[in-house]
Amino acid sequence: MLRSIRWFLWMRVAVIGGVIAAAVTLTLLRILVGALEFYHQEIELRLSAELGTEVRFESLGADLIYFDPILRMQGLSLGPEATDQLMVDRFSIRLNGFKSVIAKAPILRELEVIGLQAEVAPDQLGRWRFSGLPVSARSPAVDYLKLLEQSGRLVVESSKILVQGPYPFAIEIASEDQGLRLATTESDRVLSGGFRIVSDAASAAGFQEIVTIVARFEGISGSLVRADFEAFLTLEPAEAEADVTKKPLGHHELSAALWVTTRDGRGKIVGSTDWASYLTQGVRQVQPDVALWSGIEGDFSQTEGSFSVLLPEPQLKVGDQSIEIGSIGLAGEQGADPDGYSLAGDLDYFEVNAAAVKALATSAEVFGLVSGQRLLLEQVAPRLRLNDVQWQFKPMRARETLTVQADVANLALSVAGAVPGLSGLSGFVQFGLGAGYFDFNAMQAQVQFGSLYDAPWSLESIQGRLAYRQAEDGFALTSGKLVVDADGLSAEGKLHMNLTRDRRLRTWGLVLGAKDFDLKASLPFMPNTVPERAREWLNENLLAGHSSTTGLFVHGSLDRISPKAEKQYGVQIALEKGVIQYDPDWPVAAETVGRIDVSNKGIFGEQLVTQLYAMAASDVSLSMPFAEAGLPTEVLVQGQVQGPVSDLIRFFQETPLQRQVKGVADSWTGKGRALGNAKVAVPLDGTNTAPDVSAGLWIDQAEIQLNDIGLNLTDLRGQFDYETKTGLSAKQIQFDVLGGSSNASIRSELFGDGGVTVIALEGDVDMAPVTDWLDVTLLGLAEGSTTYQGNLSLPYGGREDQPVFEFSSELRGMTIDMPPPIGKIVADASRPLQVTQSFEANGSELAFELDQSAGGILRLVGDEVQGGIIEIGRYEPKAAAFDAIRITGALPYASLEEWDGFLLRLDALSKGDVSEVFRARLESVEVQAAEFDLFGYALEEVALGLYPDTDGWRMTLLNSEVDGMVRLNDDPDAPLEIVLDNLNLTSDGEITDPLAGLTSEDLLPAEVLIRSVVWEGEDFGSWQFRVQPDDEGVRFSNLVAQSKGMLIDVKDGLHWYPASEAPYTKFEGLVRVEDMRACLAAWGYASGLEGADFGFQTSIQWSGSPLHIDLDRIQGSVELSGGQGRIVQAEANSGALKLLGIFDFAEIAQRFSFDLSRVLSEGHAFNSMTGSFVLENGLVSIDSPIVIAGAGSQLTLAGEVNLLTETLDNDLIVTLPLNKNLPWYAAYSAVATGPLVGAGVFLAQKVFKKQIDELTSLKYEVSGTFSEPNVQFLSMFDSSLRESADPAAVTESPDSDVDAARE
Repeated sequence: MLRSIRWFLWMRVAVIGGVIAAAVTLTLLRILVGALEFYHQEIELRLSAELGTEVRFESLGADLIYFDPILRMQGLSLGPEATDQLMVDRFSIRLNGFKSVIAKAPILRELEVIGLQAEVAPDQLGRWRFSGLPVSARSPAVDYLKLLEQSGRLVVESSKILVQGPYPFAIEIASEDQGLRLATTESDRVLSGGFRIVSDAASAAGFQEIVTIVARFEGISGSLVRADFEAFLTLEPAEAEADVTKKPLGHHELSAALWVTTRDGRGKIVGSTDWASYLTQGVRQVQPDVALWSGIEGDFSQTEGSFSVLLPEPQLKVGDQSIEIGSIGLAGEQGADPDGYSLAGDLDYFEVNAAAVKALATSAEVFGLVSGQRLLLEQVAPRLRLNDVQWQFKPMRARETLTVQADVANLALSVAGAVPGLSGLSGFVQFGLGAGYFDFNAMQAQVQFGSLYDAPWSLESIQGRLAYRQAEDGFALTSGKLVVDADGLSAEGKLHMNLTRDRRLRTWGLVLGAKDFDLKASLPFMPNTVPERAREWLNENLLAGHSSTTGLFVHGSLDRISPKAEKQYGVQIALEKGVIQYDPDWPVAAETVGRIDVSNKGIFGEQLVTQLYAMAASDVSLSMPFAEAGLPTEVLVQGQVQGPVSDLIRFFQETPLQRQVKGVADSWTGKGRALGNAKVAVPLDGTNTAPDVSAGLWIDQAEIQLNDIGLNLTDLRGQFDYETKTGLSAKQIQFDVLGGSSNASIRSELFGDGGVTVIALEGDVDMAPVTDWLDVTLLGLAEGSTTYQGNLSLPYGGREDQPVFEFSSELRGMTIDMPPPIGKIVADASRPLQVTQSFEANGSELAFELDQSAGGILRLVGDEVQGGIIEIGRYEPKAAAFDAIRITGALPYASLEEWDGFLLRLDALSKGDVSEVFRARLESVEVQAAEFDLFGYALEEVALGLYPDTDGWRMTLLNSEVDGMVRLNDDPDAPLEIVLDNLNLTSDGEITDPLAGLTSEDLLPAEVLIRSVVWEGEDFGSWQFRVQPDDEGVRFSNLVAQSKGMLIDVKDGLHWYPASEAPYTKFEGLVRVEDMRACLAAWGYASGLEGADFGFQTSIQWSGSPLHIDLDRIQGSVELSGGQGRIVQAEANSGALKLLGIFDFAEIAQRFSFDLSRVLSEGHAFNSMTGSFVLENGLVSIDSPIVIAGAGSQLTLAGEVNLLTETLDNDLIVTLPLNKNLPWYAAYSAVATGPLVGAGVFLAQKVFKKQIDELTSLKYEVSGTFSEPNVQFLSMFDSSLRESADPAAVTESPDSDVDAARE
């Protein structure tokens, strides 16, 4: 609480202190304001220093209204007394005291200016400044413009501002009823009042206009110029105070009512206007000479200082004649140059008729025309229509800057003295007050030169420019280049006329230069004063002159009564850009500059400068002597030439040399310089003898582009010579091309009307740029550089002029990455290559031969091979069809892997379109290979075929061993497709691995189908598998085979490991036999075993490749399963079939010590076969006894079988039930107790039941060979096998019913 009381007390003290301070300050201010007059002189000095000029005033008063100081000044003048001064009768300023204190700068509240007298004029930079006031380099302490913009009230009365310039005028602001006032409301500022614009200077156009304005500006502060506003203005002519008839530019009156609005610095104007001009001097007129009234609309920019308005439907009246005109546009902008504001306008159209001409003649003095020129204007009486009229000028310099331009239609002039008559001209005109020109381009026009020609020129077309320039004693009419077409004649010329007041001083000049025309038809365009002999020369020798001083000219007086000495019409030609055609087949001498004299003796020129194409010829002499009859006999032109190589090439493209070189250079371009000399002699005796041409040109460091074949010759240097009688020649030309340097020589042989040009070439090239140049895929397989020799023969003048190109090279230094015999591994080795290409009108034929390895002939159209034959091996030329490409021949060796890799590399190098084109054009590749490597398997005398296929290639193979197809896919990731109908394999007697030395990297993925595999005459059926090389080896997956009754269908069972230290092959899978008897017969065995559904689960391996399988190398195991069949006696007439003794149980039974014929005579049926055995280098060891189980019997086999020696070492257990085999009991009685009587037999069966049952198992030993097995009975009641066997696994009776009965 105590703190709050203290704060309140302090605040009270502060308020009371502030009130006391304000009272003291206000009192001091009043004292200071009242004392200002005492500092009169000091204030003048301070203001003079601030403004940089003298400031004087009669009296100074001040007052204070509230906190606002008021300053009043009378008799204010700025500037030295000896100069124009800015003077103000009364001047009053009221400042906003409170705001000024806060802003620390003066803030204006009110300003009154009464009796302002000032003069403004543009400085050298076009900026408006008050006259008499110096330009201060330093910035004033107070921003006066900003000070004025902040004023809440502004009054200007009884003032006058004189605006100086080429057309000076004054702005007069009258007293209170017409003064200008700016008042500020709560939200905007309002400007109202009026002023007068007066122009009464002796040299200006006269006008006096009263302007009234009411405008509202948005905002209460800021710049009026940049503020948005809306205003209404009126302009009315004031009563003239002076004699307007003395104004040189006439007196003008303008009435207008305008609404003006702005937004964001851009405004719009809408209203109406009425303009009247009084042009006739010395006459006080009631009716104006020219009157124009129209509505008005437009826009302007405050920031850019520009405007544009449109008078949409103006009405024009000249005198008492109404003239139809189009809409009028006006525009202006403030420029940065000293000339200040620029004005421009446009008019849709304006018809110049008799009334308009009359008005122009009437106002002649206004436009600076004297009486004589006014009379000439009336006599010429121009008639025309002006369209799209545009004008522009700067008001500060209107006389110098006024420019009017328009499109002219149907111009017609009457002949008046020296002014030619015209009709039918149209074009473009641009003129000012002192000069102008008329560009025309008209059809079916006429020009009349008065007495200089007998008749008017009737022109089919005429184009050019006529310009006029006003002078003190008249005016001059000149032309630019005039181009005239009339009666098949095309001519160019210039016209000049001096039309002075004194007719005797009037002169004219006419220059005519002709191009590409028959000069005889141009005679109507030559004045009668030109000698006939000169006209003949122009007609026959000089084609054209392409400059203002070229051609025939005539100069002289226009007055008929002038003496002939004043009419110079001699034919002396100062030639510029002349064109001389000395022979139609050779280039014209263009751009000729020099003096040519024409006389009775002839036409001569020395030290001429001319141009052949773009080659500059200097020190040129022209000699054309006339014979006594006055006729020329010969034209001789000679000189030094130098210029671009591109023009030297043009000589081979556009002259008789083109025929001599057979157009080989038609598409060439080049860079560099050539220099030398040339001479041409053209007979003119009417015998049509060809011109005699000789030239010698030296070329150094040039470059020539052979664009038709895409070849660039660089650093070209050497001397080229040409003689009409000896042809083209060159001794040694050097150039760089295709990464190497080459030399060339040229010689020509002429005979009759023709001849041959031979270009001999030699040098070295690098295959990388050659490949880039030719873009031939095969060349991408060649690397290195080599030397070459060549000849290009170019015959001409004969019936069949066929250019021939011959090329040869040893190919040393190159390698060719292609399969043999085309491939070249050793770079330094020699492989002679010969190429000959004969060109025809619609293509060419290319013959080649590479060593003894390949050759052929091909038909080309452009760069594309259409067809032909290529022979691999020893090539012998032969007739060929060109409808497709065919490749034939014989190879000593070929490898599928190498050719597949080559085709993949070729496809990788090929552009898609090139590969497709070649595939489309190739019909076949058919060759005979003495040896063919099929992934390591050697085939001899193979007929190979290669044919295009969809997305690949199809290769066929045919010989005594193989008949099939290999498909090579374009996709390098796709496997090969090998389909063989027959594969006939034979042994050479040596035990070797046919795939020895191969690795997985040597093989490609492949899908293989072999419909028939024959080995040594035996058919081993069909085989299908996928070859899949990998880092570990080669997998043969999806193996499906049907071979001699065996069926194999293994997804992933065969593996070959060639990279192992001891290469080997491993097979795991199930081998099924559907018909055992047929299978054994197919393998060459006659057996007593038959049945179906046998399975052999196999896991074996052998050393070497899959093709190196043999019994003595197989290791592994085989497990038997399934099988139903019977044991039968082998047929005795089995022929060549071998008896497989171990399974020939009928043969074995005959060797038993008791009779089993009843058991086996009709076959012993079984319903399963089980067991397993191990193979070890031809030895079969039964590790799990082989059990053949039937419904009431069983055979069990153990031991070993040697497949190499065909020997047997086995144990055989035969188990037969008693009740089905009574002979067993008899045998038992005979062996154990002797013969029994019938009753005893039954008793024995009852008593010895168990022993009799055991007696059904008899053990035998089987030895000997397959063909002679030895069967030895060992014991009864014994079912044991060898130790390697497991008797417990095989003693169980297959008949469960019998076992149950025993129990």
